[in-house]
Order: sequence, then C-alpha cells, then structure tokens
Amino acid sequence: MSTSYSEQEELVQKAIDEYEDGHFRSAAAAAEHYGLKPRRVQRRLRGQASRSTRTPTHTRLTTAQEQSLCDYIDRLDNIEHSLRLNHIQGAAEYILKIASDPHHPPNHSAKIGLHDS
Repeated sequence: MSTSYSEQEELVQKAIDEYEDGHFRSAAAAAEHYGLKPRRVQRRLRGQASRSTRTPTHTRLTTAQEQSLCDYIDRLDNIEHSLRLNHIQGAAEYILKIASDPHHPPNHSAKIGLHDS
C-alpha cells in the first residue's frame, strides 16, 4: 500500500476509472483491489472532492483578501518598514471589517489567529 497522499489519490482515480469501465462489479471491490478503503472510493464517486481539491474551511480571509494582505506586507517591506505582528494582524482585521456587512459588524474580540513566535 502506498504511503504518500498523491500516490493514494492516483490509486483512487485508477479504482474509479476501472469501476466505471466495468472491470469491477462494485466500487468496494475496486477499492480493495488497490488496497484502499471502500468508503473513500464511494465518497469520490458521489462527488465529494478530495482533501487537496476542496475549499479550505479553516480560513477567515478569502484568497483575494489574503493577497491584499500579502501586497500590504510587500509594500511595507519595500520601504524597509519594520514589520510587527500587530501591524499584520491589524491589517487583516481591517480587511475583514471593511468586507463585512455594515448591519453585522465583525466581532472585535475575535482574533485573526496570528500568534507571537
């Protein structure tokens, strides 16, 4: 049995392809042939995305908002401004604030999740 995630995903796709081509009577049989858990192949057949392709749920910033924050950091770096955690966190919170619905302001006690290291 493969150990890397990408190898596992390749095997899932092979199992799906061979099942759909009629080489196996069931998705579970195709999964077992490749040493996979049957539920993994069955979930993929029902349309559930793989971990690597589904939208992350643990982020507060959208991709565009995150890019804006990175651009801000780059601009500060270009003018040789000393970056501090509170600058980055404040900018992220500001981005979230201006993007929020004016009738439902963001929770100011909620933090962006950046920590001093």
